[in-house]
This record gives sequence, C-alpha cells and structure tokens, in this order.
Amino acid sequence: VAAAPEPAPVAAAAPATTVPADEDTEGTTNLLTLARRLHEEHVREGVEKRDALIAEGTAQAARLVSEAEAKQRQIIADTENTNRQRVAVLEQEQRQLEGKIDELRTFERDYRAQLKSYIQGQLNELDGSGTEQSGLTPAPASAQGFGN
Repeated sequence: VAAAPEPAPVAAAAPATTVPADEDTEGTTNLLTLARRLHEEHVREGVEKRDALIAEGTAQAARLVSEAEAKQRQIIADTENTNRQRVAVLEQEQRQLEGKIDELRTFERDYRAQLKSYIQGQLNELDGSGTEQSGLTPAPASAQGFGN
C-alpha cells in the first residue's frame, strides 16, 4: 500500500512590518494633515480662479456695454445728422416750389390782364365798327342761314 503523501509544511506567515502604534497614528495624522492642506490649497486655487473669471467676465461685460452705448450714441448722432440734411434739402425744395408758385401767380395775373385788355379792345372795335355802319341793319337770322 502506498503511503499517504505527507502534508506540505505550512509556511509561516511573513511577519508584517510592525510599526509601533504611536508611529502609525503619527503617520496617519501626517497623511490627513497633508490631504487637508492639499484640499484647502485646491479649494483656495478654485476660489481664486473663480474670482478671476468673475472679474474678467464683469470687465468684459462692462466693456461690451460701453462699446454698445458708444455705438448707439454714434448711430443716433448719424441719424440726426442725416435727418437735418434731409430737412435742409426739403426746405430748399419748398422755397424753390414757392418761388415757382409765385411766378405762376404773377404769370396768371399778367395773362388775365392781357386777355382782358385784348377782349376789351375787340369789344371796343366791335362797338366802333357798329357805329360806323349804323345805317345798315343786320340781316335777319334766317337770311344768314340760321333757323331754316
């Protein structure tokens, strides 16, 4: 009969480096202190970066508002200037048209006076020729070809 194999010897667990409890607590405390310090440093850097970004954003916003207001003032000034120029042109055209209207009124007045004078002269001529021919009687309308 075969002999049963011998059990393998159990290896003894390697002894862990044993650190005295005081040193272990001190190391943990130092590690926690370092972690806290790093955390506080990161928080401080984050706050500083946040504040810097806010300040930069505020400055940029103020600059954009200032530029927009300046542009708006310039547009208003340009519009007012353009409107003044248009009004000046329209006033000049109005004066020219009023002058033409006055010329036309004068022409109408002169034309009516000349026409009246001409018609008056024709009437006077007609009256004058009628007195010269007073001995003649006008022919009846039927003789002149009217009233047939």
